[in-house]
Amino acid sequence: GASSYPHPRRERAAKKLEMGSFIGPLLSALAYTLLIIITGYCMRAFRVLNDAEAGGLSRVCGLLALPCALFASVVDLDWSSVDGTLLLGMFLSKMIIFCLTTLASLSRSRSPEAIAQAGIFSIFTTKSNDIAFALPIVEAIFPRRFAKMVYLFVPLQLAIINPIGLMMMEYGTSAADAAADLARGERGCRRRTSALCSLLAVIGSTLMSPVMISVIAGIVVNLTMRDSLPLCIRQYVTFCGQAYTATALLTVGTSLSVSSDGSGARLDGVSSLVGVCLVFVKVFVAAMVMYHVCGVLTHYDPVTANFAFVYGCMPPAPTVYVWARQYGVSSELVGKMLVFSLLVATPFIVVTGLIVDLGASRGDMVSTRGLMDLAFGTIDSLSLASGAWLGMAVAASARMRRGLRRGLLPPP
Repeated sequence: GASSYPHPRRERAAKKLEMGSFIGPLLSALAYTLLIIITGYCMRAFRVLNDAEAGGLSRVCGLLALPCALFASVVDLDWSSVDGTLLLGMFLSKMIIFCLTTLASLSRSRSPEAIAQAGIFSIFTTKSNDIAFALPIVEAIFPRRFAKMVYLFVPLQLAIINPIGLMMMEYGTSAADAAADLARGERGCRRRTSALCSLLAVIGSTLMSPVMISVIAGIVVNLTMRDSLPLCIRQYVTFCGQAYTATALLTVGTSLSVSSDGSGARLDGVSSLVGVCLVFVKVFVAAMVMYHVCGVLTHYDPVTANFAFVYGCMPPAPTVYVWARQYGVSSELVGKMLVFSLLVATPFIVVTGLIVDLGASRGDMVSTRGLMDLAFGTIDSLSLASGAWLGMAVAASARMRRGLRRGLLPPP
């Protein structure tokens, strides 16, 4: 009879209800994610955790929980559900952002110090906080296949993109140290040795990292003995991996507390401008690039394009600050901008969720693209207005002209 066929109006209403439930899970995921981060920050700021205990938590998170989470995800991965087009789009997007950041950083100077800075800045604009911050949000608002893709972005970033920036920092710091030794009258053979060995050193450390070992082992087990993996091992990696999200978010909070302390030195005007530009590229430009690159490759599939945009808004990982301190490259700037990027990215993700939810509530996700284009136009207009205001301020202030000339123009 007529009752055996679904009513078209009821189908459209159910589709609207299903697609319009975007902003609620997004706000919930953001809320508990930020609460755990704030808890970690307060525990470190009020000295509930000291340096040794926070470092131990970070090591447990990076050496045990994260490798187990990646291994468990890759072992159970259904390769037929892997979106190769999305993976390619993310890789191309990250490489575009990396190259643009490097070129902009080297436009003023090509000295060893500038090359090292370009390396850490390029990593800052491409390395998102995938597992700790992005994964809970993606799991809450997108189909599960996208959460599986987030796990694959980690080895892609770690194996291909990060080593380029690390080699730039390795070369820049070693060359600067060799030049300083030569200026003190010591032999400058350190530069040649480091330049020749930095590539092998970075590649070796990357391949021997627990993250890469867990991913490679997971792929091997998935292809050879997926169904015959002992139950005790499967339960071990599953339970250890489940501990990663909470411990990682706590680690993010403790690292923000440490990085915001620094040495107490204030950033000058040029450094602040550079930092704001880095945050703008990481949160806004990265989202636009990923949205359009993945959109072109997938013919602007609504769900995939929305995922690419939301993923592009994610703040950088605290690992960037760890590398900045390890190499002694702009650690104060990176630490402060890490906090600032988290404060900027959170409301921007909420606004993105409102845009997507508004398009979904109309029953046609394609309309979301029009709203995105409207948002892009608004951002472009604000950027032009801000640039015009900055130009007028520079023209009217001799002090600003002297500062920009001294800090931005190439040295003679």
